[in-house]
Amino acid sequence: MQTKNIAKPRQLTSSVDSQNDSSESLLLSGEKVVFRVDCRLIQNQKPINGSLWISAYRLVFTPQKLSNSTGIERTHTHTELFLIGIHKMKKDRASPNKVKIWCKDVRIVEFWFEDTTLRDAFLGALTKSLPSIVSEIFAFTYAASIGNDTEREAAWKIFSIRDEFKRQHVLGDRWKLSTMNIDYKMCDSYPHTLAVPSSVTEEDLRISFGFRSRGRIPTLVWKHQNSNATISRTAFPDFLTSSNRQVYRIEDKKLIDATMSTNLESVNFFVEVISKHDDKQKDTLQNLNELNSQNKNERILIEDLSSLKESH
Repeated sequence: MQTKNIAKPRQLTSSVDSQNDSSESLLLSGEKVVFRVDCRLIQNQKPINGSLWISAYRLVFTPQKLSNSTGIERTHTHTELFLIGIHKMKKDRASPNKVKIWCKDVRIVEFWFEDTTLRDAFLGALTKSLPSIVSEIFAFTYAASIGNDTEREAAWKIFSIRDEFKRQHVLGDRWKLSTMNIDYKMCDSYPHTLAVPSSVTEEDLRISFGFRSRGRIPTLVWKHQNSNATISRTAFPDFLTSSNRQVYRIEDKKLIDATMSTNLESVNFFVEVISKHDDKQKDTLQNLNELNSQNKNERILIEDLSSLKESH
């Protein structure tokens, strides 16, 4: 399949029309392909020929299968973008046939089309498919397509946070799981089960919940299986509302130190998130240097995710 043979995009009402695309065998219940076109994915400044389709849930690029000099078939992996994760998209001024997509996970994806007509058709179909209100998110269509209540209940068990931590070899002598947030009363934006150092007590966690903004205590996000290096997330200390700042700071430091002591040989990163729109949390920035000097660890301050995306 050569780029010059790119056909006009077809509007589809069913995925049955696309049996030649193996990626569409992965369509979920209730998911239908609404647009398809041949194009090129620009990856590391190199074009990859293939086909692209859009559903109400995602955008998937399937690369063309090629043969190398030995006759062995080789192919790139599928590229998948969830519509809910798309931040913005624009035409490329330098290359009229190209479209650039910025994703909320900081990825930037580029597609090249045979002509501007195909480009505009793609942009139109993608824009129309993007959810504009919560009720348009594909999760609602998927839920409605699942049969009975038993099947819906089973869908909640597809992901298990315990199994995920087990996969990362987190559980053991150094880490344990805490269910202090089981009812989300300690922190409504954290999972109900958290990975914390084995040496900390429930009382240590309770105090740290009260010290950190919105209860976002330092908790494990990822651990390297071999080096045991970790990434943890947390929020800024809520200095303004702490009734006993010194006591809270000392107890909170125990949790930080305990996290660091889980692996003294590797670097452990803490990611502290603060919104540039939150004036209350801005006032705590003056305390950051003092807090950092008390703890020997690496901290990353992300003022706002949009600033990170815009820098790419």
